[in-house]
Amino acid sequence: MIAPAIGGAWSFAYLRRSAAGADCAEAGRGQGSYPPRVSRRRPGPWCCNSKYPSGAARPVVWAFLANLTAALRVSSADVENEPQQPHSAPEEQVVPSGILIVDDHPLFIEALEQVIQATFPNAAVFKASSIEMARGVLDKENRVELVLLDLSMPGTRGLEGVIELRKRYPKLPIVIVSALEDPRIISEVMQCGAAGFISKSTRGGDLSRALKDVMEGSVVLPRGYQPPAEVSPSSDLAARIATLTPQQVRVLQMLRQGLLNKQIAFELDVGETTIKAHVSEILRKLKVNSRTQAVIEAAKIDFDSILGPSRDN
Repeated sequence: MIAPAIGGAWSFAYLRRSAAGADCAEAGRGQGSYPPRVSRRRPGPWCCNSKYPSGAARPVVWAFLANLTAALRVSSADVENEPQQPHSAPEEQVVPSGILIVDDHPLFIEALEQVIQATFPNAAVFKASSIEMARGVLDKENRVELVLLDLSMPGTRGLEGVIELRKRYPKLPIVIVSALEDPRIISEVMQCGAAGFISKSTRGGDLSRALKDVMEGSVVLPRGYQPPAEVSPSSDLAARIATLTPQQVRVLQMLRQGLLNKQIAFELDVGETTIKAHVSEILRKLKVNSRTQAVIEAAKIDFDSILGPSRDN
């Protein structure tokens, strides 16, 4: 609109001079001298400081003004109707209120805590050196939104720890942080419902990125991980154990430790009849006929059974 406006202004000035000349000529027609005598007729718009247009230039002036006004209206409408580019808001980082570290190695706990504090400065860090302590923290603290669990914990065998926590806290994401990097173990861990697997040999920067990915809902796995081609017999067992209740999982763990029903009832502070009912349900869900068979079947979730005879020595 800049060039047409300049051209319109020049034309406007030209018409102004033309209209002024026409009115002056009309006012002084018949007179032999210039400037003309003052006429009683109302003069033109740009002659003798008049307010109203008159003379032959009047239609041309009004037509020009009408065209100029229409052009300005069209230009304003184009500007108003021009689509606005949406401003994309920056993505906000998902920050957990608290993270629980379940590990029994003090040096690794300290290193992992430093990575967490650098990644999520406002997140509270809780620690537990056993599954029992982890249950106590999770039952008391409602700020924990992520659990970092080591597989090799005292008082547990194989996948017992992750299975118990998954059954007891099904909505809580659990990420395994372990030095056991065999693809068969990683596959079994994911079958148990873990939210990811992070190797203890992972660098600090990669670990920080993995924690962010988990909080954003992604599943993290070691770089280059490939699921094993053969399906392990423990995969079906893990699916069957997943049908147990949290209390039944604890009873199965104590059965593997060789405890009697009376001893299990004392440890769990329940009646012996309740323990008998739990044992019956465990046998039914595991598709076995005796306590001994249940213990043998549950042993398949141990790391030695998962790795089988081909485990590297």
